[in-house]
Amino acid sequence: MRYVTIALLAPIALVLVGLPLSIQWWVGSGPRSLAEVIVLAEKNGLYCTTSPGDDPAAKLVIISATPLDEEEAALVNLSSPRAGIASCYVAWGCVNVHYDPTHCAYWGDMFVHGDPAVVAALTGARLREQ
Repeated sequence: MRYVTIALLAPIALVLVGLPLSIQWWVGSGPRSLAEVIVLAEKNGLYCTTSPGDDPAAKLVIISATPLDEEEAALVNLSSPRAGIASCYVAWGCVNVHYDPTHCAYWGDMFVHGDPAVVAALTGARLREQ
């Protein structure tokens, strides 16, 4: 009887110890807001903008290796990645999007898509090769 109790309690104890550890690791694994993305991008020497530029509730940030004007930022989309530019979207984990894995990475609560060099510079991710 004693061994049965230990056998039943050991997995529960492991889950109770392991779950908080895994949550702590996941939370620290990337940004949870666009404000965090902007801070991290600027630390890496990248430029950020939104489209339209005056959107108070932006759902994406456009990250680039060089400054962009509003016309260039308006051309950024998921269909055709452009050299030197990536876009970072909030909460894309629940959206059905067909994307090219050589141009994107999930990073924290964000979906980053665009030029593989910019995506890698921002996230540190190694993207799949074509």
